[in-house]
Amino acid sequence: MKDDVATLSQILERIERIKASGIDRERFLNNPWDQDALIRNLEIIGEAAKRLSNTTRDRARGIRWSDIAGFRDIAIHGYDRLNLERTWVIVERDLPVLAKVVRRLLAGSTKL
Repeated sequence: MKDDVATLSQILERIERIKASGIDRERFLNNPWDQDALIRNLEIIGEAAKRLSNTTRDRARGIRWSDIAGFRDIAIHGYDRLNLERTWVIVERDLPVLAKVVRRLLAGSTKL
């Protein structure tokens, strides 16, 4: 479970990178370079979600881990089907919730 702590830390780091980027909706929708950077961080979050143990995932049942991993698969393999508006909703609505849960999991990491 020690690996889960590192993986959760990576997820949180990527969320914080996205937040610190200063990219807003307008900039994201109109700047392909910013799209690439933000989506790459989401891909890493998705890959990290795949690596978490079932035990850790079960401790955060409210998080749809399979959807996070699924976004990564679409971004990597079906990038031509990626919806930028939906991607921005993930950043704006879902990432703050994920960050809160990951922080909670890390705070209780002695149990992982």
